[in-house]
Amino acid sequence: MSDGYQILSLDELETASHRGSNLIPVGHALGFRPAGVNAWKAAAGGQLIPPHEGNSGIEKLYVVVQGHARFTVGGEEAEARAGTLVFVAPQVFRTAVAAEDDTVVFVADGKVGEAFDAAGWDSFETPLA
Repeated sequence: MSDGYQILSLDELETASHRGSNLIPVGHALGFRPAGVNAWKAAAGGQLIPPHEGNSGIEKLYVVVQGHARFTVGGEEAEARAGTLVFVAPQVFRTAVAAEDDTVVFVADGKVGEAFDAAGWDSFETPLA
């Protein structure tokens, strides 16, 4: 980082395998700590967002920045092309797969009313695989 800022392309960042998906560790690469920020990348048919639902109170905002994803949220399927925003409350099931090659989904998350606390895979203190 130089002079308090950093400019990167998602294409410049290496992916890391996590729960069957390809994580782009955006927050870690930039040293961004106020909220969880990462991205996921996959080829057509590949898993973007690992299937899960949260009980931690963390809300997630997914943004399709490149390509076309197919989300399943709360049992409903939705097509999401570049520019689509998908908000998911904590206890709602979610997963996504890429509908075309080189699909990238950016995610920001945090808990309302609480400071962000990087833990586990988000802090890179534990193995990602």
